Amino acid sequence: MGCGQVEADLLAQRALVVLPTITGSGEDDPEDLFLRMRDSRTFGRFAELLLRDADISTDAKILVAEHAFELLPLPQAEGDVFLVDSRASSGLLDLAAFLLRREAFTVLQFMHLLYAVFLDRTLVTNVERSTRSEVLASVASLDEFPEGPRVLYSSFHLAALPEREQKVEFGTILRGSAPRTFRQTLARIAASEDGGVGEVARIAQAEGLVPDLDEGPSNPTVLVNIPRLSSRLAAPALKWLARSREGSD
Repeated sequence: MGCGQVEADLLAQRALVVLPTITGSGEDDPEDLFLRMRDSRTFGRFAELLLRDADISTDAKILVAEHAFELLPLPQAEGDVFLVDSRASSGLLDLAAFLLRREAFTVLQFMHLLYAVFLDRTLVTNVERSTRSEVLASVASLDEFPEGPRVLYSSFHLAALPEREQKVEFGTILRGSAPRTFRQTLARIAASEDGGVGEVARIAQAEGLVPDLDEGPSNPTVLVNIPRLSSRLAAPALKWLARSREGSD
C-alpha cells in the first residue's frame, strides 16, 4: 500500500491479532489471513478498527482507508449493479469521513460510496449520527465532484434516515453553502408528489446507476431500489423553491 517497512510490519502484526476476531476463525495461518484481507468487507472492518489505533500514523491510516475503497467492486456494465453480492463493511461512512477530514477523498472513492449506499442504505444508519451528518454535508458541498451523483447520494442518504432526522438534515442542506443548482434539484425532488422517486430514477439512469430500459424510469425493475423521501420534506422544499425564485434563498 506504499507505507514504510516499519509501518508495514506493524500493520501486519495488527492484522494477525485483529483478523481472527473479524472472521471468527482462530485457526487461520498467515497465508489464510492474507487471502481474507482481499475481501472488501473483511479489510474494510480492519481499516475501521485501525482508525482508533493511536500507534498507527495518520498517513498509514489514509493508505489503509484508501485501499478499503479500492477493494470495493464497481459494476462493469449497467446491469451488473444488481448482481453485486459482496460489498462494504458496515462502517464505510466512518472511512469516508476520515478521508474527507484529511482532504484525501477522491471522486472514485465517492463513486464507490454512492454505489455501496445505493445497494445497502443501512450503511448510512450503521454509523454515529454525527458521522453520517458530516459525510452528507461534505458531499453536498463538494462542488468539484459531479452534481448528478451528489444529488443521488444525498437522496439515498436522506431516505435512509429516520423521518425527524431526515427533515433536520434536509433543512441544513437548504440553508447551507452547497451550490444553488444542487439545492434546487434536491428541493424539487423533495417537493415531488411521488417523494422524488421518478426524478431520482431519471438521474440514476443518466448516471448509469440503473439500466436504461425502454420503458423509462417508471419501469418497476428500475424503481425497485429507488427510495422515497418523506412527505414532510415537501412543504419546506416548496417554500425554499419559492424563495429561491425570488432570489432570497
